[in-house]
Amino acid sequence: MHTIPIKDDRIFLGRQGENHARRVLFSKPSRWRAQFGEGRVELLHQRSGDDAPYPVVLTEENGATYWYPSSADTAIAGEGKCELRYRVSDVIVKSSLFRTTVLQSLGDGSEEPPEVARPWVDQVLDAAEKVEDATTHQPVIGDNGNWYVWEFESGEYIDTGVKASGGEGNGYSKEEINNMVLKSVDLTKVTTVTEGEIEITENSLTGITGGVSWKKCVINLTGYVDFEFEYRGIEGCYITINGGYRQSVWENDGRATFSYKGVINEPLLLEIYATEAIYFTKYNTTTDYELHNKVEEEINSKILKTVDLTKVTTFGATNESNEVTFDFIKGSGKYTINVVGYVELEIEPLSSSSIANIVINGVTYKMNEGVVTFKGVVNETITGRLSNVFEGMRFKKFVTSTDYELHNKVGDFDAALDAAIALCDKYIGGEIE
Repeated sequence: MHTIPIKDDRIFLGRQGENHARRVLFSKPSRWRAQFGEGRVELLHQRSGDDAPYPVVLTEENGATYWYPSSADTAIAGEGKCELRYRVSDVIVKSSLFRTTVLQSLGDGSEEPPEVARPWVDQVLDAAEKVEDATTHQPVIGDNGNWYVWEFESGEYIDTGVKASGGEGNGYSKEEINNMVLKSVDLTKVTTVTEGEIEITENSLTGITGGVSWKKCVINLTGYVDFEFEYRGIEGCYITINGGYRQSVWENDGRATFSYKGVINEPLLLEIYATEAIYFTKYNTTTDYELHNKVEEEINSKILKTVDLTKVTTFGATNESNEVTFDFIKGSGKYTINVVGYVELEIEPLSSSSIANIVINGVTYKMNEGVVTFKGVVNETITGRLSNVFEGMRFKKFVTSTDYELHNKVGDFDAALDAAIALCDKYIGGEIE
């Protein structure tokens, strides 16, 4: 099969009505994975004359991303456009617009081109727009000291009624909050080269391969920092933190990672040898790290965290059959899971048992009734009973937040994202035309 090259952001899809006759190779996703980590690749295509784009099915082959244009993609001759997107949690990266070309052909004259503006397309794009809208409008603190969150239905921030300081009389000024918030660092504005030649971009140090001499630079930042970088090269580098802290990153396989989180009292020194590049996948800082540390616990209480069962589970009596791992429980007799607050869980029984159960807020769910799901506030510790003939239960999902009221107010975009993914899956599976 012919692979279509992308030249000057232009893609030749073929002739009108062709189906899977060629494929398009996209190189950007592999670079995005290296920079941002594992995520989801999406492609939107808008044909000539169409009013709206539609999602396209992509194929992953040996780490490469391909588009096999279908007869629907080539149904209309003319100039169209497409755009790649990459999602990692709340990070959304977009490519430049590619111009697509479909040449005319006689066609079979028996059918009209497929209609792009189907209801499911509008639903997917609307859900995706809501997700992007919500994730790009992070919670802020209002003049009254309360957390304000973005509501995509009204298109404006709303007052949650929750004090940002965690209590009355302990509010912070706007200047204090601004200093407290972790900000992403632009390396071009803070890095000084002291020896050798180094090309500096917003999040990388490149062009430093070759020669046998050391290249040195200083990142002129102090305060609370949280950074992580990936090193690529033949040899390695040294990082001097706070003068006496000297960490070596020295790998012969050509790739290594390093991360640091804490207070830096003096500029960071990097000494590099025979290196292709250093990519900072994260580099955040705040000038007021003491205030940041004070509110970090409060901020974390608003985030859903995965529960480690080994840290919260106790049994009523010691038994040889008792077994607890990160997401699995098996045993005999009574057990307790010491978790209260906002909870989302999904439990898969590994066998059927009318004796084994889990009790949430006084309601008993037996392990002979299939998968157990729960989403809401747990007011008392979770209890239950196990049987030595029961093979155990797998917690496929168990996340919790101690600040469930605020989580409920800011978590709506998760539902929008789930809806968008579900609709795409149904289309790909042929359930929606």
